Amino acid sequence: TNCVGKGNLWNHSQGYKWRPCLTADQIQHWSRKGIEFGAHSRNHPDLTTLEEPQMRDEVAGSRSDLEKIVGSPVISFAYPYGSSNVAAADCVRRHFDLAFTTNEGLNTLRTDRFLLHRNIVLDWDTSLDLEFLVRLGWNPIRRLRAHLRIRSRFSKVLQHVRLLTR
Repeated sequence: TNCVGKGNLWNHSQGYKWRPCLTADQIQHWSRKGIEFGAHSRNHPDLTTLEEPQMRDEVAGSRSDLEKIVGSPVISFAYPYGSSNVAAADCVRRHFDLAFTTNEGLNTLRTDRFLLHRNIVLDWDTSLDLEFLVRLGWNPIRRLRAHLRIRSRFSKVLQHVRLLTR
């Protein structure tokens, strides 16, 4: 919530492309249109690295900040970087009704509601990619594509090494 109206301060310094974040007015607009906003921390830290007081400020503070913007209760949380441990999950349990990781998979009635799976849909995914995510909770095509990219890069490195050793 400290980046509302600014940009991706949490990873821009690491070389990632600058991306703007929604403004408070934009969040209010979409909230009135029925979009539900969940909290994600104040500064996007890896919660597993924080001491309890700082973790509580990040978690509870983000809920408070967001509730002031949307004017209604905020019930969900998404762990920054998808990272959680027992301490982070316990902290989130005290302030929210449910929370999301970035772990792929299907949620069932037995899934811990503070460790919910979330499948990422990318802008270049096809309808078949989406079908796999919905039915299986993971995408074998995406994994195959990633595997082939790794093999292709590895092959290029080997070719380069061979040229250097000649």
